[in-house]
Amino acid sequence: MRKFCKILLMLFISTACFSQNKKSPFQNVDDKILKLPAYNSDNLDSLAILLTKEFSTEKEKVRAIFVWVANNVSYNVPKYAERNRMMNVILKKADDGESAVNVIRSRKAVCEGYSNLIKALCNKSGIACETIQGIGRPDQKPADLHGWNAVKIDGEWKLLDATWASGGINLAKNKFENRFDDTFFLTNPLLFIKTHYPFDPVWQLSPHPITRKAFESSLQKTSSPQDSTYFNFNDTLNFYFQQDSISQLISSNRRTLAFDPENNFAEQNLDNLINYSENEKMNKATKIFQEGVNQYNECTEIINEAKRTRSTKKMNASETRLKQLVKDSKSNMDKAIELYKSVKFTDNTNAYILESNIDNGKKNIVQLDTLNKYLENYYNTPKMLRVSAL
Repeated sequence: MRKFCKILLMLFISTACFSQNKKSPFQNVDDKILKLPAYNSDNLDSLAILLTKEFSTEKEKVRAIFVWVANNVSYNVPKYAERNRMMNVILKKADDGESAVNVIRSRKAVCEGYSNLIKALCNKSGIACETIQGIGRPDQKPADLHGWNAVKIDGEWKLLDATWASGGINLAKNKFENRFDDTFFLTNPLLFIKTHYPFDPVWQLSPHPITRKAFESSLQKTSSPQDSTYFNFNDTLNFYFQQDSISQLISSNRRTLAFDPENNFAEQNLDNLINYSENEKMNKATKIFQEGVNQYNECTEIINEAKRTRSTKKMNASETRLKQLVKDSKSNMDKAIELYKSVKFTDNTNAYILESNIDNGKKNIVQLDTLNKYLENYYNTPKMLRVSAL
């Protein structure tokens, strides 16, 4: 379900696209990080402490992590080429080689690995950070799959891209050249959207997000209140983080399709996620229903044993238990049927199974009503005559 990404042919081809002469407001942080000795471990906890221990603010800590990653991880050019050839395959499966730990070990990554490492180090430093998948387009070049990060600093979400900060591919040499550039560090969202389009529009961090079509248009302009309705992305994000992981993915893919109706992967993901979520709901209903069946079976076992032996002793002693079993069984079956009815599958096979479960539930309810009438008749019969009521 995750989308994996390749870097664009980068910010630096033969010359730098952005000036490096301006003095950074983070010069003190940058100097300290660049003077650190080589880190030869794959322990992410230790690295997070090493990078942030001298800084007190969240912004400084994020800057430290950003600078270290951009200067210590090289872009994996061969993998980039491989992903170009196998794009339809890699989009459908996770790549363990791009995990934060593996990136630390190899010091090579594509954009997925850069963003995974940034997220891991921020999280271990107590800073909320998310990996963002989407498409990127530097310098008006064709849009391509890409990944970056959103980080929460002092209660406000910000955007950054460590991949593009690290350097670029020299096409003549087919080689990565490290050249740090902080253009995409905590960039204003109105500027960031000019080159980065997140599949989930909430990560545009804009009250007026644009569509993918607008992003890819050569006439792209920054969205304004006249272009679209107001979108409260902060409220959406607050609700998003209160959801369980599956609900998060469902809501994210729905937003994706709303702003990019031709996104086939999001459409497939949404169908799969909905079916998964509804299947979980159906499993929950089935578990409740099975509990009701077990209670029904326990009740009938006592009755059938009494019938077989023509003995009223256990029946008489089990009156309270039998009545409670019938009551609880019906309650569970009613709950299960209502839950079944709330399930909405997008595929016919599961929908058929669901309908069968509902029909079986209704039949069992009829059997329970019959059983309950039997017990009422039995216990309303005088004890001396109950053998005949078995």
